[in-house]
Amino acid sequence: MPGHIRADLDGRPIPAFRLNHAFTGIAIPDAGTHHISIRREPPHLRIALALSAGGLGLLLVSSAALWAFRCRRQSPTKG
Repeated sequence: MPGHIRADLDGRPIPAFRLNHAFTGIAIPDAGTHHISIRREPPHLRIALALSAGGLGLLLVSSAALWAFRCRRQSPTKG
């Protein structure tokens, strides 16, 4: 999918392209030793991670509240 692949050559962003379903290619302008970084980053990854973290937080808070409610309801009363 376009926009999912990010590539850096010696710390500078460069265009990356799909060679086929398994490989990604980059054009290296000159010979020599280079540091290449290729990563896949879906455009909405950070939003999806934030929503997932929020959902997990709500799950933990609601589970703790339910546990506290049940413990309070089952505790013997003094009297």
